[in-house]
Amino acid sequence: MSQATEIESRIVAAGARLAAAGPWQQVLLRDVAADAGLPLADVFAVIPSTSDLVARILADGDRQMLHDYDPDPTDVSVRDRLFDAVMTRFEVCEPQRAALTSIWHAVRRDPLQMLALRRSLLRTADALVVAVWGDASGLAGLARTRAVAVLWLDCLQVWVDDQPGELAKTMAHLDQRLRLAEEWLPRCRPGGRSAAAEGLS
Repeated sequence: MSQATEIESRIVAAGARLAAAGPWQQVLLRDVAADAGLPLADVFAVIPSTSDLVARILADGDRQMLHDYDPDPTDVSVRDRLFDAVMTRFEVCEPQRAALTSIWHAVRRDPLQMLALRRSLLRTADALVVAVWGDASGLAGLARTRAVAVLWLDCLQVWVDDQPGELAKTMAHLDQRLRLAEEWLPRCRPGGRSAAAEGLS
C-alpha cells in the first residue's frame, strides 16, 4: 500500500468512526484529522471536505459491491440480477451501518449536503447498472442509471430503519418495488417509455 493510499484509508476510517459515534453534522474536518492522527493540511490535500469524505466512503462501498457481486451466468432475469446486486450493496453497508445511518440523518436535513450526496447516489446507481448490465454508458445506460437511482434511494430509506444484520424489511421492500415495475413496464407504449421503463428492461 502506498503512503498516499494509507493516508486516505486512515482518513476514511476516522470519518466512519466519528460518524458512528455521534451526529455527523457536528463532525468537522479537523476532528477527522485529529482522530486519524494526521495534520489537517495532509487531510485537506487528500479529502478537502466532509462532503468529499462521505463520497469516498460510499465509493468504497460501490467498489466492494462490484467485487462481491457474483451473478449466476445462467440467470437471464434482469429483475433477479438487479435484486441480487442491490442486496449485495446493502450487505456491504452493514459493517458501517451506524456511520451511514448517522450520515443519512444529517444529510437529508441539509439541502446543500443532499445535493452533494446526489452525485454519490448516482455513482452507486452507475455501479449497480455496471454489475447487472455490464456497462452504464450511452442513452440506455443513462436511463438505467436514473431508474436504478430512484430504486436505490427508495430502498435506502427502508434500510436505515431495518433491523441490523437481518435486512428483512429492505428485502421485502425491494422485491415489492421490482414486482410493481414488472407489472407496470408491459403497459408502457414503445413511443412513450419513461426512464424507469427503459432502465429496468
